[in-house]
Amino acid sequence: MRFKLKTPKFFKEDVQRKLFSLFFACLIWYSVHQHISEVEIYKNIKVTIVPGSEQQVVVSISKPISIEVRGPKDVLDRLESKDIEVVHSGVFSRGVNEILIKEEDIQLPSDLRVEKIIEKRISVIIDVIEEKTVKVKLKVNKEFSPNYALTVEPTATPNEVRVRGPRLQLAKLTYLFTEPVTIDANRTNDFRVTAKLLSPFDDISLNTNNVTVNVELERRLVKKSLPVQKVYIIYTGTSKKKLDVVVGEAFAFVSGPPEIINKIDVKKDVRLFVEVGDEEQESYEVKFWCRYADVVQESMTPSELSIFKKEK
Repeated sequence: MRFKLKTPKFFKEDVQRKLFSLFFACLIWYSVHQHISEVEIYKNIKVTIVPGSEQQVVVSISKPISIEVRGPKDVLDRLESKDIEVVHSGVFSRGVNEILIKEEDIQLPSDLRVEKIIEKRISVIIDVIEEKTVKVKLKVNKEFSPNYALTVEPTATPNEVRVRGPRLQLAKLTYLFTEPVTIDANRTNDFRVTAKLLSPFDDISLNTNNVTVNVELERRLVKKSLPVQKVYIIYTGTSKKKLDVVVGEAFAFVSGPPEIINKIDVKKDVRLFVEVGDEEQESYEVKFWCRYADVVQESMTPSELSIFKKEK
């Protein structure tokens, strides 16, 4: 037994009049909706550009955009420019690109719609990503004690780093500075310290962010000529002979830390002497002794003395 699908009588009678009624009902709804909703202008909306290639980077975007948005007043009142996301993606050429922003690039809450894009065109500069090697330059604050000096200029390990970024920025980059390294007055020995590398561009990435700084210090020395002093004999032989016999005069040229050199009292702190053993010699070396071990002899004048007369 077959069932025949019957069209309700309501849809058969007076069809034309009912279609006209439906059309006018939709027209009235649209008109009412337009009166209930409002339009608000939002300015300074940032645009995000997404290049199609990972080897491309956005260097700059000319300006933000402004749009008119239609929707319920309470929703518009809560919406701010920073809440509107505009993302345009595509394949771009290196250099300046003129881009047309479309409605599909703009993301809004579901009950809002774009009424008008006031500023559609923007300029975007696209660059390619490259790599290069640059030197590391140290920034050093030399505040160390006046009694110490650098053995050699501080060095960085590594002294070169690999950088990656836009070609235009890399072309301007020939070296990278470190953050300041301070050699303060408490430092008396060689030391190592880690220093951070400073990048002048946000888009530049480094294969390492830190370097090791090697600092070598040495005690600072000053040189000074001491006054003429008496030279004494010190007997080192087995025979019993009188000690501290004056046999001549000489003066020493010495070096040492400045704070010691400047306070030396030659009468108390320094002694010039010759060592005499059992066998006599024609001349004897004049030797130097100082109470302070850091003071050393550079030269002696005269360097030798003849203290025994030759028999005729």
